[in-house]
Amino acid sequence: MIFTPGKQRKIIHCNLMQAALGAVQNPRCAVVIHNVRSCSKVVWDAFRSLGEKYREITGNRKMDGFLFCTGLTDQDAVFGGNEKLRRCLEDICDEIHPEVILVVCGCVPGVIGDDTEALCQEVEAETGTTVVLLPGHGFMVPGLVDTVTSMARLLFDTWTLPQVKAEKDREICLVSGLSPAYSSPEEYHELMEVLRLLGFTRILCPPVGVSRNDYIDMGRASQVVSFTRGAFQEQASTENALYMAHRLDVPMVNWTHVRTPAESRRAFMEMASLREKEEVMEMYCRKQESRLVKLLQKGKRAVRGKSCRMQLGITRQAEGLRQPVAFLRAMGIEDITIVLAAMIPREDEASIRSVVETECGALKWSRQEVSADVRLSTVSFDLRQSHEILIPSCLGYAGWISFITQIVKTYGGCDE
Repeated sequence: MIFTPGKQRKIIHCNLMQAALGAVQNPRCAVVIHNVRSCSKVVWDAFRSLGEKYREITGNRKMDGFLFCTGLTDQDAVFGGNEKLRRCLEDICDEIHPEVILVVCGCVPGVIGDDTEALCQEVEAETGTTVVLLPGHGFMVPGLVDTVTSMARLLFDTWTLPQVKAEKDREICLVSGLSPAYSSPEEYHELMEVLRLLGFTRILCPPVGVSRNDYIDMGRASQVVSFTRGAFQEQASTENALYMAHRLDVPMVNWTHVRTPAESRRAFMEMASLREKEEVMEMYCRKQESRLVKLLQKGKRAVRGKSCRMQLGITRQAEGLRQPVAFLRAMGIEDITIVLAAMIPREDEASIRSVVETECGALKWSRQEVSADVRLSTVSFDLRQSHEILIPSCLGYAGWISFITQIVKTYGGCDE
């Protein structure tokens, strides 16, 4: 269940929402929503919102994409919508000449049984433009289909596999699962900086912001990094990274579960040793650790002795509480209460407490809201209204530095 104040509702997944991610960062990609107009409006809103976040994080204001809808009607639901889809695809090929057209079907084509796969193959053969049909039909999804991961795999198979080279380029790195739309700015920029320090000058993150030429160049990549946040399914993304690494015959590292400074140091130094970059990476880690220590000392002067309430939104975020608890105690905050959200099943309480208290020691626990000086949360719902600080779960140091800075500034009454 997903909880909002005063109301509970089931989580229902539609594959159309993730389709916006496929076009939003690629100016040479077109996405066709093969469904009714009302659905396209929802996807268009997501397209604009996610696109703005992408441009804000990357600083690339030119990146955009094209989004189209066949606008199926009641009559199409009776007689079929393939002809509308054909005209739409042909018009796109004639007018804007995209590198690829991604077709995402809603519920209506699935219900009436349109053979969209055959049609897409026909149009591709006639026009020479790559047309990719993504899996699923709106809410008719067998389980939770990760549209973005499917998109990356299909384009990798189409453009990269025929161009795989035995001789690899040490400067090309492939990051599977990363989307700026779902990573924090601090985490995204730090990941890019770390990979550059490791000697990678071309960092490709399919399918976001990746052109056909980029997919072709992936055939010479020397490293695959699995890194997933937000709406992506971790298992699907990791399997996709393994698949790409296997087909390219290159090593893969999984940084998805690297979420603390200590884990980050180990992960960064392990890859640095393989790339003979130990000295530069050691200097980087020491610099960031020094910043953390100084900031924690400042935090101790600013918030020592205060009370803290930490809201846990869902069960699987429990492990993510251990690092922030350690930082709070380093700043002199010992009165810490973990408030379990209503959507957490009561049968999960014992395992959650065991996971957290194994490393953190005894804490206070509550099912009811409590008052406290410092208010933190693992979920981003309504944070702007409650003025709470979001607890990060991030790679590297920058996200944690930002987290501690916010606590000092918001609840200690001083700037960094």
